[in-house]
This record gives sequence, structure tokens and C-alpha cells, in this order.
Amino acid sequence: MNAPEILSSGVSAFEHYMAVDDRPKYPMVFWLVLTLQGQADQGRLSTALNTAVSHHPLLSSHLVGDPRGRRAQLLWRHVKNATVYLDSGSQGAPFRFPNVQSSGATPFGKENHTNSLAIDLSREIGVRAFLRQGSEQCTVHLQFHHSATDGLGAVRFMEDVLRYYDGSGTKAVMPLRQPAPLKRRSFCGLNSWLIFTAIPLFLVRAYRFYLSNPEPLTFGSSEGLTGEAVLQCPARECGQLSAPELANLKAASRSAGGTINDALLAHVFSSVDSWQRAKQQITNEHRKRRVRILVPVNMRQVQDHFMSAANMIGMVFVDRRGSLLARPSQLLQSIVREMGAVKRHRLGFALNFATSLAGYIRGGVGAVASQCLTWRCAATVVLSNLGDPLAHCNLPRNKSGQIKTGGLTLSCLELLPPLRLYTSMAIGVVTYAGRLTMTAHYDHTILAKHDVRFLLNGVLASARAANAVAVSAPLEIQGAEQLASDF
Repeated sequence: MNAPEILSSGVSAFEHYMAVDDRPKYPMVFWLVLTLQGQADQGRLSTALNTAVSHHPLLSSHLVGDPRGRRAQLLWRHVKNATVYLDSGSQGAPFRFPNVQSSGATPFGKENHTNSLAIDLSREIGVRAFLRQGSEQCTVHLQFHHSATDGLGAVRFMEDVLRYYDGSGTKAVMPLRQPAPLKRRSFCGLNSWLIFTAIPLFLVRAYRFYLSNPEPLTFGSSEGLTGEAVLQCPARECGQLSAPELANLKAASRSAGGTINDALLAHVFSSVDSWQRAKQQITNEHRKRRVRILVPVNMRQVQDHFMSAANMIGMVFVDRRGSLLARPSQLLQSIVREMGAVKRHRLGFALNFATSLAGYIRGGVGAVASQCLTWRCAATVVLSNLGDPLAHCNLPRNKSGQIKTGGLTLSCLELLPPLRLYTSMAIGVVTYAGRLTMTAHYDHTILAKHDVRFLLNGVLASARAANAVAVSAPLEIQGAEQLASDF
């Protein structure tokens, strides 16, 4: 079965929504940032990128048709011998984006997306790469369009790149990516009966999302990214929990009956509340405000582990009002209960289901996206946790558990989720080599660097304080695969 046959069924509801909500000022793109010790060979990296992308049909395709129309009129068209755009330069040099020529396909939206952060899928494939070299280390920014893949799918592509760069990309050691399961990605592993019985819950959940108005991090108006700002590399701040701190966080979250992600949600809520207090943005009226964290939910099943890059996620939102934010214990317990219900009832599929219905009508998904993001805030913050996505990667590792490939050592992996209008900060969480890395991707035209650092440090400090109370002594980490099971 070849790639064009696999992709002939069109796009999923989630892919359609991501394409419609792709805006020139806020493109629907996310990033993986790899920090590597050593200097990369540009030619070797380019070969690895192009070889790897050939195993991922969605990443090596164009999206044909106008996303503002009905979903049935959209189609992925595979690009034969697709080439990944690679921009190379010295550390600190601004990114140079491709000046893509029109392919004759229908362009998205009313504005030209070329030479910018936006990836126009009618003219480009869904991934780009940016290499920046320093004297002792280098960074690789991998940029992905969210219509083509989610974070875990992007990591699978990145893992293939690392394997091919290492030179061990033989059939004996390379994972066999499976494009066939892409056909069932639309339903995220749910059968018709499960979807039918959950429809009332899906509709209630979608109603609550669209009819509620959370507060943005700033209460003023947003102009968004403009001018030369869009041509810079993404603004980010990063912090880490050490191996003992991560083990403590795991123990503390389990003692509360939840997961690491439940605990992080509570700490993000507390940090946002502290930041707004520090900014004196809290009044009696604002104590009733709604703070919302948008959380991607992995919908993959065990048999999907080797699936080619794709979107197999849902989106859930967690709302809390100001009065509860000042009570950490009750806040965490409420989150544990809600996220437990989300998992039991597969509520991560609720927004996908609502978008699927809208996709049957011309302009339906556009109306949903417009109501959601154009005139009001859809989420205060995004929190996206990949868990430990490289736990089972069998490339060589050093004594610290860091992956080695072709003379390079992967010292840190970061996730930068997309920014949206009025959602000025998106937090990506990755566990790698025993450490938890938390990266705040932010709109630098809205939030100052010191404000983002305040918010991020608040989350980390809150996590460490909770750990100190819940765990009397540091715990030994038993292995990355045990940590992964907690997400």
C-alpha cells in the first residue's frame, strides 16, 4: 500500500480545524528544540531529515483544497522525494524562512504565508529545520505544522532523524514506521459504539468550552506578532526539575491519587494566580474570574506506537475560578477528579467530535474557530506534556542517560506548543534522561521576559515546595520507563 492510497481518504476533523485556525500572526505551528553537545555535520543532518521524512506520509504531503470549505473537499497529496527545508547558521543568527513559490494549489486565507513563521501546506510540506552552531554545542529547531502531526508524532520523526544521523539506519535497528494505521486516526482509537454512547457528554463539554470566557494573562488588548517580530526564532524560557525532584513530584502526585500532569496543572494555576496578584490585577470582581488551561490528551493505543507521524490527540480544558486558586490541596483534588473523568469517558475526543460535525457544512469549522479565537480568549495558558517520549529509544546513551548520535550528545529536548490570539503563553513539558524540562513559549510582544520567568519559576517553586511537604526524603529513580507510565 503506497502513500497516496493511504492518504486518499482526506483529512481528519482535527487536521481540518488546525488548518482553519492557521493565522499569519499566529501560525498553527509548534517546535521541538534539540540541544546537542558537539558540532553537527550539515550535509549529514540534511540527508537524515530527508530520509526520515520519507517514512512519514503526512509530513511529506501538501494539503489540497480550501480549508474554509467542507472537510470532504480536502485531500492530502503526497510529495514524491520530499525535501525538508534546512536553514543553517551560527548561534544567535535569526532564522531565514523559505521563499516558497506558488505551486498552483489553493492558498490558505487572504494573506501570503511565505517568508514567515507560517507553513503554507498548499506549497510546503509540514516540517522545517533550523541548525545553529556554537563552539561546543549546537541547537536544532524542528518546526511542524499541527495539521500534519502532534507532539508525539513529531518526536517519532525526530527519533528517526537521530537514527539516520547516527548512520545505523538499517532495517535491523530502525523502527518500521506503519502508515496503515493513519486510516483510523480520525476516531483516535474509539469505535462507533463508544462515540455514540459518549455523545451527550461530548456535547456538554463542547458547549462549556465555547460558551465560557476565561481571562487572558493580560487584560489589555492584543496586537499580536507584527513586522520583523515574526521573523525571529520563537521566544522561550526554560527550567528543569532534577532527577530527585522529579521522583519526589511523582511520589507526591501519587499520594494525592493523581499523576504528575495533575500536579503540574495545579502548580500552573497557582503560579498564574500569584503572577496576577503581583501585577495587582486582582480585584473583588476578578476573584470570580475563570482561568483556563488547555491540555492536549494523547489518544494513542499500544498498537499505535510505530505509527507514522500524525495527530492522535484530543483537547480538554480545565477551568478554575479565583476562590479555589488560593487552596492548593482542594485545587489538586478537584483536578485529580476531573482528569480521572476525562480519561474514563474519553472526553478528550469531545472537541474533535464537535469539529467533525461542523466540517460537514461549508464554513462550519471556520465559524467554530472564529467564535473560539477571534473575539475572545480561548485559554489562559496551554500545558502540553509529552511524558518521556524517548524512553524506549535504543540509540547509545552516556552514563547520564543522554542519547548519543553520530558524535553528538542530545543534552536537552524541549517542546514549544503553538501560541494563539489572547493565549500568550504555552508550556511544553518533556521528561528526558531522568529530568523534567518545562519550556514556556511566549508572545514577546505581549509578555516581558521577566514576567514569563516569574510564571515559570512559580510553577517550579510550587512543585518543589509540594514535594518537600509530601516526601520526607529523595527517592531513587528506577528507570525512565516507570516514569513514563505516570503521564
